Amino acid sequence: MVLSINCSKFGCMFLLLISCVFAYSVNRTQTHKCREANIAVEPKSSLCYKDERKCDVEICDIEMSQCQAIYRNISGKLRHWFFSCFHHGNQECGTDTCPLHYIPNHDLWYCCCKTSLCNTRIYYPLEPTFSILIENASRSIATQNNFTTEGSNYLVLVYILVPLSVVIVLIGLFACIKWKYKKKEDILLVYERDSSKYEYLNIIHQGQFTKLWLVQHQDQKMVVKLLLPTLQNFWTNEREIFIKYNLKHRNIIKFLAAETENINNKLHYLIVVDYYEKGSLVDYLKKNVITVQQMLKFIFSIVRGLVYLHMPESKKPRIAHRDLKSANILITNDLECVICDFGLAIAVDKNNFQTCFDKAQVGTRRYMAPEILDGAIVFNSESYFLMDIYSTALIIWELVSRCNFESEVIKHYQPPYFDQVGENPSIWQMKDCVVDRNVRPPIPLEWRNNTILNMICITMEECWDRDPEARVSANCIHERLLAIKDQTLTETALHMQEETVKTPLLGHNL
Repeated sequence: MVLSINCSKFGCMFLLLISCVFAYSVNRTQTHKCREANIAVEPKSSLCYKDERKCDVEICDIEMSQCQAIYRNISGKLRHWFFSCFHHGNQECGTDTCPLHYIPNHDLWYCCCKTSLCNTRIYYPLEPTFSILIENASRSIATQNNFTTEGSNYLVLVYILVPLSVVIVLIGLFACIKWKYKKKEDILLVYERDSSKYEYLNIIHQGQFTKLWLVQHQDQKMVVKLLLPTLQNFWTNEREIFIKYNLKHRNIIKFLAAETENINNKLHYLIVVDYYEKGSLVDYLKKNVITVQQMLKFIFSIVRGLVYLHMPESKKPRIAHRDLKSANILITNDLECVICDFGLAIAVDKNNFQTCFDKAQVGTRRYMAPEILDGAIVFNSESYFLMDIYSTALIIWELVSRCNFESEVIKHYQPPYFDQVGENPSIWQMKDCVVDRNVRPPIPLEWRNNTILNMICITMEECWDRDPEARVSANCIHERLLAIKDQTLTETALHMQEETVKTPLLGHNL
């Protein structure tokens, strides 16, 4: 059935106003918020340090769908220590309240919960054996019972507004939906190509939030990364990184377009890049054992790409990737590596220092640097690059672990820390392993006994140092690799010279 609506200019504007007010109310309710604080870095004179009710509230990122709270035993009293948004995967959490439980390994009290501002409603498990004096317990329990929080007020407001306003909202949205989408398309037009010309061949990879499609446009094969509507921020960020700063380098993925496409009446976001048929580095290492020369070539190309990102140029600021891992590195036909997936990348401009402050604990847990796992939330302009260096060290370790040298028996591929944390580690497992126990991937004695591999291991250890300031830069890694390359060429030349000397002697004996 086709519904047609004729309304005056004033009537349409009125309906639009009503719709926007309602949408704003719903958005305020659906926006996930959590109390935010890190007492370890708070000045003792601050209001938050003295009273947890005076701490800030943060609006959570898309994936940060839960809140967390940490309390510590300070002189026999439980004291608030850390609040933030967080994503715990399948971990069991409270719903409307945050039930504290004791973690003996860390000597702290921890809770997580799922509703907006729920980490302001702390539930203390008062048991007979619980001898610690609890600060602010009565206030928290009263808050839990009264349940008069900002999130709850908005929830009640929406429950009242929805049945009363649904008809008006539907009419208002229908009247201006074409105008709104036309405006959005006009804004994005400069970045778009005609996606209807793509011939979708097959799905290369399907994750929780994205799909990678192999497509054909005219005679060229490409890859389309299809992002859900909720991931617009990641799409916008990657588009800006490539288009605004014109990223072009032999070891950076070739960007082709950033587009939008209407699928089932929902606007989807597309990143179109070149097709690399050999796939990702992690898939390549699972299927192949590599030689020392191949390993050096892979490492060289990764570090070259990283130097390009980390070094400023005339029209390009320094760029930190923030999600480096072997799955985000692709293999070219001539067996070099290219860095891909810039959805979390950040440009650090010396003239725009505020871009250096961002949400903590982004990226892939297995590859997170110790300072992120440890809960740091504010970084200086150099911090992001040092986090990339740590992740790069783990990728180098993966390459060395699959290198065939001196007829060494090669194990099946395993990601870093697999023996310690398994296949899908939680953030707390990684923190316990990397931060609390200061564990790093193993370096066998056989690697140390090989001149080339030992030089790589020394650099690798400096790159994953617990102290960020002790890590070497991407440029320094590149210089060391050049020295290793010279060493390799020298050893090869000497070996060939020895063989040349031996050959006449053998012929004479014959």
